[in-house]
Amino acid sequence: MKSADLQRIFLALTLPSHVQGSLSALGKRLHDSGVAASWERTEKMHITLRFLGAIDSATRQEAETRVARIAESTSEIDLVFHSLGAFPSPERPRVIWAGALPTAPLIGLMRQLESVSRECGLEPEQRRPHPHCTLGRVKAAHKNVNLTALIKSITFDPILTRASGVTLLKSVLHQGGSTYTTIQSYPFIRTRGTHD
Repeated sequence: MKSADLQRIFLALTLPSHVQGSLSALGKRLHDSGVAASWERTEKMHITLRFLGAIDSATRQEAETRVARIAESTSEIDLVFHSLGAFPSPERPRVIWAGALPTAPLIGLMRQLESVSRECGLEPEQRRPHPHCTLGRVKAAHKNVNLTALIKSITFDPILTRASGVTLLKSVLHQGGSTYTTIQSYPFIRTRGTHD
């Protein structure tokens, strides 16, 4: 299989522009506080549900079929961004994020998509589901000795929205970062019930 035949893709919850703007503003507050990082562009902000990696068209089509079935039986999901943090930890920051509440519907969807990925022959995800939106990537850890304190010092009102579907995105790497292109969207079709 030639590398040109492979596409680097992932499944995500896209966010409305006003939510992206609110999340971007959190990154700006950290920047203004002296955090040295490469900050994510506002229009790229999203929640990654499952990174599928560089896969061929046959695997992609199989995944799309399975994801469409899941979306048909899923209701819209409430999202609440409520915290800031860093991977792998605030003491050793590499990625700064805004965390979304790990509600049962959101974690359930991520686990379903993990099962789909394995059924398509992809390697299992080793990390536990952790819904978040990346705000920035730390380039110089030695310049961020106070990052833990800065993250804890920034408080904000919960940022609320509702996800109405899963989006399949292609990621193309460039020297200055990456660009995302929507391949397909799968709307949630199930009607929300009183217990959703």
